[in-house]
Amino acid sequence: MRVVLDTNLVVRAAGGQTGLGREILMQALSDRHTLVLSHSLFAEIRRVLHHPNLRALHGLDDSEIQRFLDQLALGSEHAGVLSYHIGPLVGLDPSDDMVLLTATAGRADVLGTNNKHFYESDVQQFANNHGLRILRDVELITELRR
Repeated sequence: MRVVLDTNLVVRAAGGQTGLGREILMQALSDRHTLVLSHSLFAEIRRVLHHPNLRALHGLDDSEIQRFLDQLALGSEHAGVLSYHIGPLVGLDPSDDMVLLTATAGRADVLGTNNKHFYESDVQQFANNHGLRILRDVELITELRR
């Protein structure tokens, strides 16, 4: 299965703790699935991981963050997202357009997110038109374990 994970799911796994976020990421990086990232989504993950509050939460220094990012880059497939903007696609938070565009450009089967904006009817319709399912973490892990 081709999977795009929203930033909120990826950064949950960064601290190395066990838990749902870590399992989702490890499953997505496994040989059974393909984690799809774009430059813009990767940059967003990097930015969030360097935020002082998140660094304190996970206890990560620069080298640990870089190792985590390297693992993501090596284990994922790059999706080229067109540079022109066709949105907003996620009307309640247009900054989330990059996640949706990464999923469609990368021909993902599933976009994993707990962000409520992705469950609005217009976003769901856009996803359906592109053969993309949007799943919350508890739904996604069930799919990834199959």
